[in-house]
Amino acid sequence: SLPDATNDLVFYSGAALKVYQPRTLGISGAAGDSKFKTKKDDFGSSVLLKKAYNVYMTISSGVGVMDADLTVTTDVDTYDFDVATDGVTDAKVEVIDISNVGNFKWIQLTFQNAATDRTINIEDIAIEYRPLLKRAS
Repeated sequence: SLPDATNDLVFYSGAALKVYQPRTLGISGAAGDSKFKTKKDDFGSSVLLKKAYNVYMTISSGVGVMDADLTVTTDVDTYDFDVATDGVTDAKVEVIDISNVGNFKWIQLTFQNAATDRTINIEDIAIEYRPLLKRAS
């Protein structure tokens, strides 16, 4: 993956070069397009426990006020977080503290637009975590 001349993120898929398209979530209550769900991710190891700290999302909302809900589902439990912020007309990195999520083997994020009058653009998602290694005895 690398940015092209217009600073868009490009990547190879098979033999074709493609441009990453941000996901736009419709208004709350819209038929199916107001929610975004990631795949279940074990970060390359299904047996190691992990500890999550933050979710970093590059997001924007054309109106400048955003109201959304983040659900974090793990192999152990489900956790809900409210994501509300002002001033996101341009792309902004929103940091969501998820350090109260218990240790997990896999994680899945669901992002739901809670606003009934504006859309939200999701441009990037990153999860800050660390694997929990067993101590030598």
